Amino acid sequence: MDWRHVKTLFILLLILLNLFLGGSLYYGTAAGGGQQEYVAHATDILASRGITLAGTWPQGPATAGMIRFDNSSPPMDKLIERLLPGASAETDSKGIRSYRMGSRTLTEASGTETGSAETVYEDLAAGYQLDTSTEDKRDREIRNLLKGIGLGSYEFIRDDVRETGEGILLTYVQSYKNGKLFDNRVLFLLRNSGIARIVFSLFPIRQMIAPADGSSGEVLSALQAVMLSSLKGPLSVTAVEYGWGQADAGELYFSPVWRVRLEGGQEIRLDAYTGIRLPD
Repeated sequence: MDWRHVKTLFILLLILLNLFLGGSLYYGTAAGGGQQEYVAHATDILASRGITLAGTWPQGPATAGMIRFDNSSPPMDKLIERLLPGASAETDSKGIRSYRMGSRTLTEASGTETGSAETVYEDLAAGYQLDTSTEDKRDREIRNLLKGIGLGSYEFIRDDVRETGEGILLTYVQSYKNGKLFDNRVLFLLRNSGIARIVFSLFPIRQMIAPADGSSGEVLSALQAVMLSSLKGPLSVTAVEYGWGQADAGELYFSPVWRVRLEGGQEIRLDAYTGIRLPD
């Protein structure tokens, strides 16, 4: 599927509704009470579609641009020094380099035009131990590790914690301009108190750029984005957050998005300019 063409068609189909809802929200805000009526009416419409949120729909910024990035690997020398001191290196037939030390393996990202390659550290013995006696201490240990391997400038923050059949999966994403770079992340799999796996997906920011297709860059509120989307219930929304993400695997920039998290952990992303649902 050519997602760019699909996105363009959706924009054309939804632009009138977009303008109507945007105008309603603008004038409702100016009128004070009208804003409350708009929100109540929109919430009722979503409820009729089976979509509910136990809380307040966030606003987000009025306007926002996109973020051009470069894909990269973490500083390999610091990573090896910290997790695999004295590791031996080897390169496979595809040119992918890996490092080994006992049960620990570090596979370097090969690098692709889409920026989808990941650097992966694995240890079946989960020998690198952390202080996990409390959540705060565990978080501090992970932050110190990220800083120690040269990733302190990313300002990673904890985004999610989940129990899995393999252990505890923690996701850290980059904090940026009162939002999150959802795809600029590091995943940790902890088994007991040891690190069993780390997955690095790093996209250093190069510059802010104007929105694609000459659009104004006006950002929908979370409520407007869900209203304009094709989402249908039953959907119990537990959290909605603003940030940036890769709208298409072939794009080398992050677009403004609303991330909708559902009961049960499923995540849905909506284009913050149009409300279009992005590929999972």
